[in-house]
Amino acid sequence: SSPGSRIQFASIDAMTKAGVDVEPVERRTIMEDVAAAGEIRYDETKTAQVSPQTDGIVRDVRVKVGDWVKPGDVLAVIDSQEAGRLKTALLSALLQEQLRQDKYDRVAKLAPSGAISGSRVIESNTELRQATAEVEQAVRAFVNLGLNVNIDRIRGASLSEAKAMIRSIGSTGINTDGQSDNLLAVVAPIEGRIVDRPVTIGQVVNRGGNIIRIVDTRNVWLELRVPSETASLVSLGQTVRYVPDGQTKVHEGRVSWISTDVDSQTRTVRVRAELANEGEHLRNESFGKGQIVLREETDAIVVPESSLQWDGTGHVVFVRDSKFFEKERPKFFVARSVRPGVKQDGFVEIL
Repeated sequence: SSPGSRIQFASIDAMTKAGVDVEPVERRTIMEDVAAAGEIRYDETKTAQVSPQTDGIVRDVRVKVGDWVKPGDVLAVIDSQEAGRLKTALLSALLQEQLRQDKYDRVAKLAPSGAISGSRVIESNTELRQATAEVEQAVRAFVNLGLNVNIDRIRGASLSEAKAMIRSIGSTGINTDGQSDNLLAVVAPIEGRIVDRPVTIGQVVNRGGNIIRIVDTRNVWLELRVPSETASLVSLGQTVRYVPDGQTKVHEGRVSWISTDVDSQTRTVRVRAELANEGEHLRNESFGKGQIVLREETDAIVVPESSLQWDGTGHVVFVRDSKFFEKERPKFFVARSVRPGVKQDGFVEIL
C-alpha cells in the first residue's frame, strides 16, 4: 500500500522540473452544511386578514398599503344596519328591564302589608327576569360580532349617558356625533404593516370578507427545499444562513420546522427557518441561497484539495521531509494516509 512510501528526488531542481507544487498545511474555519434554494414567506402566525364585524357599506378607509399600525388603530369605518338594529334592541331591552325593576320594587314594598297578593309579587319577579334575559341576549348579539359591552356600567348610568354608551359600541376611535348609529370601526388586531387593502369607500362588504391584510414584517419565514437524501441530516435548532439573490448580506436564523412529506415531483423536503428582518430587506416570495449548518470547525486542519490523492485503496497526501532543505539531505516526500472531511473553497479538511 502507498502509506509510508517515500518519493525521492535527486535534487530540488529535479523536483521543480517535475512540476511538483508544495503548499503548507493551514488551519481555517470549515463548515459542513446542506445547501438548498430558499424562498422568503410572511410569518403566518403574525399575519391577520381583517374583516368587518357585520355586513355593511364602507364609509371611510383610514390606512393605505405600507402603513404601520398597532393593535386598536382604526383601519376603516363601516355603515351597518345590523349594528344600528342591535343598538336599538339593547336600549329597548334596558328600558324594559328598568320598567320591570321599578314595578317589582313597588309590588315587593306593598306585599308585607297585604295590599298586594303573593302571586302578584311572583308574577312581577318573573317579568323582571324575562326582561333581564332579553338584555343579556342583546349583549350576546354584540359579543358574537366581537364587540365588548360593559353592561354593568350602562345599567348604572343615566338614560342620556346609557344612550351615548350604546351608541359608541363598536365605534371607538371615530366621531359619531350627529351621525348614524350604524357606524362601526374596523380596528387592527395586531401590530404590523398593511400589505394589501383591496377595499374602497362605498364598497359593500360582508362579514368574513377580507378587506385589509396586516403582516408583522419584523420576522419572516425562510422555506428551504432540501434533497430527500440529505434531509435526515437536518434537525430542529440548527443554524441557517441565507443570502437573497442580488444581495451580499448574510441573514441567520434557526430551523423551526421540518416537513414529514417528500414532494412527489421534486423529491425534496420542506424545511423552515425563522429570520429576523430588521430593515425589512427580506421580501415576501423572494428567492436566494440557503445553508443549513451541520458542523462548524473554527480551527480545522486543511490542505489544498488538489493535494489529496487516491491510491486505489484510500486517500493519501505527500508530506515533505522536515529537513528537506538541509545540505546533503535526501529530497523526499512521505505518503501519509488521511481521512478527508469537508471540501470548501479549494481546500479539504483533514479529519
